[in-house]
Amino acid sequence: MLSVYLYVDEPGPPTCKMASRSTVAVTCDSPPDADRSKVLKYKVRYRKKGKSQWRSVPETTDHESFINVDENSVYEFKVAVKYEGGEWGDDTGTVALNIGPNDYGKC
Repeated sequence: MLSVYLYVDEPGPPTCKMASRSTVAVTCDSPPDADRSKVLKYKVRYRKKGKSQWRSVPETTDHESFINVDENSVYEFKVAVKYEGGEWGDDTGTVALNIGPNDYGKC
């Protein structure tokens, strides 16, 4: 008999790694169970604060995504991972990041 165990956990909350006038690099920590269940892809979704519709960036095998943004705006981000078994884990909680001149080059 074959038993398959899938450990599904969410990644760490998204954080800003770097920002410019029109781009933000969003990253997150790998899920705690990543060593037991292989993470195949990361899916980052975002929206401008106050908007209802989420946008997605192309899924990636890395835990970092570059997103085009408007200057002097607040954006909300969340991340989910797809595991080797084909299941998407839960989204992280939503994190709001301010993108403005004081954040350029860093966050």
